[in-house]
Amino acid sequence: MIERFFARLVGHRGAVIAAWALVLLACAPFALQVKPDFAVEQFFPRDDEARASYDRFKQSFPAEDAQVAAFLDAGKDGLDPAELQTLERIAALFGRAGLTEVVHVGNSKRLVVDAAGVAAERPLLPDRSSATALRASLEPIRDDALYRGLVLDRSLSTFTVLGTLPAAQNTEAGRAAANDAITAGLAALDPSGQRLSLSGLPILRARYL
Repeated sequence: MIERFFARLVGHRGAVIAAWALVLLACAPFALQVKPDFAVEQFFPRDDEARASYDRFKQSFPAEDAQVAAFLDAGKDGLDPAELQTLERIAALFGRAGLTEVVHVGNSKRLVVDAAGVAAERPLLPDRSSATALRASLEPIRDDALYRGLVLDRSLSTFTVLGTLPAAQNTEAGRAAANDAITAGLAALDPSGQRLSLSGLPILRARYL
């Protein structure tokens, strides 16, 4: 019986091919509406406890997976004024690409309490005149969890610029535009003796396909 079925298919292959073509054409408008979604939530089964934990995390940090990070590898222990200027240029590039909440060691603050117990914010880098002055400011915070792993590493050799892609721009087109603008801008910087790397979920999602 199965042989007769396939024999009929082969015998009427023109009609079968035409029917399949009609089915594919009818499905095409629906297929074009399917968009790949690489949001972090999609990596967890909906009923998994890990997904519930991540959902609780997102309630407190809703923009965490919208962060973009540029890493400056100075290739040595410490930061000099030229490298700090590179970080500031990257931060300006992030701003032009539409990113918000852009932070790095150059615009970070620390809380200082005076003898009277009055707390005030002070620049993290009050003296930017030399590598020695910068080192004096960075040395006390190299093990501070508020900064380590965020804007610098413990060895003081890698420094980070962080920015957040606004929700309205965190779309397929918005991520692609931000990726193109930042990538072109970083290529134009070409810092001598330093290495720049770009990462973050919006960048990975823009480049995945």
